[in-house]
Amino acid sequence: MRKEDCFLLGKISRKYSFKGEIIARFDVDQIEAYKELESVFLEIRGELVPFFIEKIALLPKGVRIKLEDINDELEADRIIGANIYLHESMLPEKSESELFLHEIIGFDVKDTKSGFLGKLSSVIEGVQDVLEVEHPSGKFIYIPWVDEVIVMGIDREKKTIETECPEGLVELYLV
Repeated sequence: MRKEDCFLLGKISRKYSFKGEIIARFDVDQIEAYKELESVFLEIRGELVPFFIEKIALLPKGVRIKLEDINDELEADRIIGANIYLHESMLPEKSESELFLHEIIGFDVKDTKSGFLGKLSSVIEGVQDVLEVEHPSGKFIYIPWVDEVIVMGIDREKKTIETECPEGLVELYLV
């Protein structure tokens, strides 16, 4: 399976039991859409390896998963920290106005004052999501994802994100 045909679903954070169960954190808005998963791909040594799911349970702060062929603590230890991927065909349905964050990686980011800022390299999710933009100079610009900054919006056809960054924000990262 090619990574380009998949999206990052989450990451294995820790083991759960001596029987090989693990806890994963899914980086999605609608975690319930993934409660019936039958299989996932784990990134192991840079390759996507398929695993069938024997059991999955949604938890308040994660997902408890029992993977086929992971039967004890030692085997579970080997996959802790692995990224979890799904094929794009497994994405849940969305409306025209919704988007998945992985869809905008690689978009050109333009600012109303500073012009072309670079390519979106990632979205750092947290209490406040942040756009990580790789400037042509090789430096990174970090832009908070808030309505006051993402003014003009996102154009899927042109693959652009239009921003209006606060005074001095761009310059802060380019000195």
